[in-house]
Amino acid sequence: MTSQLLHTLKSVISPYFTMANPEARLSKAMHVIAALAETCPATSRELFLAGAELLKAASADHGWNVIGPCFQHGVDRTDTVRELARSHLAALPGGLRHVLAVCNIRVFDELNEKVFGALSQDVRDEIVRRWSEPNASSLYVTKDGLFAVDLPGTDFRCALTAKGLSQNGLRLTQLEATRLLLAQVDGDFASGPVRTVLPAMAVLHPGVVYTLLGAVIGPDGSLPPELDRDEIHALAAAAHDRLKGEDGTVELREPFARFFRWMGDEKRAAQAHALTAKVRSMHAEQGGALAVDPNLSGHDRADEVLRINHTRAAIERQLAAFHYDRAIEPRLAATELLASASSFSSAGERPLAAAMYAAAAEKLASCGAFFEVRSTLKDAAGAYGADSEALSRICTRCADAFGQRGLHYAAAKTHALAAEFLRERIERHTDIDVAAAVACYERHFVRAQSDLPARIRSAIAARLDALSSPDGLKVIGAVIRFDARQDPILFEVFDPQADTEWLLWHMGEQGDGTGVYHLVIDETREQLCRTGSRHPYFDRAVTLNDFVDDDAALALLSR
Repeated sequence: MTSQLLHTLKSVISPYFTMANPEARLSKAMHVIAALAETCPATSRELFLAGAELLKAASADHGWNVIGPCFQHGVDRTDTVRELARSHLAALPGGLRHVLAVCNIRVFDELNEKVFGALSQDVRDEIVRRWSEPNASSLYVTKDGLFAVDLPGTDFRCALTAKGLSQNGLRLTQLEATRLLLAQVDGDFASGPVRTVLPAMAVLHPGVVYTLLGAVIGPDGSLPPELDRDEIHALAAAAHDRLKGEDGTVELREPFARFFRWMGDEKRAAQAHALTAKVRSMHAEQGGALAVDPNLSGHDRADEVLRINHTRAAIERQLAAFHYDRAIEPRLAATELLASASSFSSAGERPLAAAMYAAAAEKLASCGAFFEVRSTLKDAAGAYGADSEALSRICTRCADAFGQRGLHYAAAKTHALAAEFLRERIERHTDIDVAAAVACYERHFVRAQSDLPARIRSAIAARLDALSSPDGLKVIGAVIRFDARQDPILFEVFDPQADTEWLLWHMGEQGDGTGVYHLVIDETREQLCRTGSRHPYFDRAVTLNDFVDDDAALALLSR
């Protein structure tokens, strides 16, 4: 049985490995695997055996004598040879499919980072120097759309993934990355200036393009003068849009937040800050490492790491909100402010959390509904604690924002909510300024009540043309009429500045069940109910239930 197996292996290998010369073994193994990569199906037995022979040849002393000097002293020979061979296979025509048949692209990306991160400084510098020379042709694009570079002093050509280009891989400086963008490239995929190849590469490998472009962005988000800002922006935007659903790293995301801000691309700047915040929050949950005071104990150190990551995430969310606001996306800005508040709260920064909740509530009052603001104000109230005056101020700003949108019912409700918050604090808190809290409570309570007639008049004025039209104002479930813009009984003419209380008189229903209402003044209701007048449409006397006033009237007029 054993002899039969050996015979079978020999029959497969012998056409390829007939040389006994150990110096020629590595070269022959590389030639064989190159011949098989494009023609063999994935996970084929022939390619497996050829790969095994390549690993043996490269790991043997004669092979390692060629490969070893390219890497830092002390690297693991077996691991280095294996990942170098994997990277070489990925650079061959048809080779990437074989690599991805045994590991996904994320794993390969991480392994590729280890290969390039382990290169000796001299070899790493030589690789960069070669593509930096005028008319250099030592930079390639594989048939599968990846960059590839030759390993100096060897016959190996290594595919270069996103992490291979990262600061843990080749560690390109801004100048080196710029020279790569300005270099010429050869290969089956495309040839010519690198910049002309990147759009097609971004479709297949957006992470590679994203990482390369990130390396050319300066600390202030600017680009070197040799590069065309509009061309780079188009490439960066395309790569960003394809990758915005992925987490990435802080080092990867932060440069693009700066760059999009520099370009005036506010929405993508906001997205980049939000993605950076997401990574920071993940670090907080996973206990990501940070440089902290070495004198702290283990428990204190973990708490400090948690606090710093949450704080940094909160700041990134705040910056995202700023850019969404400039992009005229108030709801997205509010979402980021809420996330910032949550992160500040997790960091134990209650005053900052309260400020973010307050800003989110005010932003929502400019674009959202009362129930959204109510929920956010409740969070703000919890964060403000005993600071009743600060809570009163933000509730007032939210009410004013609703008022500016003509949502007077929501504004009144906001004042009522503020009064409720303050009453609870007066009843429960022992460490508050009671006099100040009572003053704030009374102010909101009065505005929630006495403002209603004025808010109703403002709502009428805002929709006066529709109300006085032949068809009346049609809202959900109701039609409101205001014939001749006056009370139909006492003939009071509408004046938005007069101190008159207007309300709705239910006059009946249409055939589809829609309620019909007429605007009348409070004196008309009083007179009709006091005298027992007959209802013009119902066979009975007029009652108080026929009238809709205060909050309900404002709600109908504001639908």
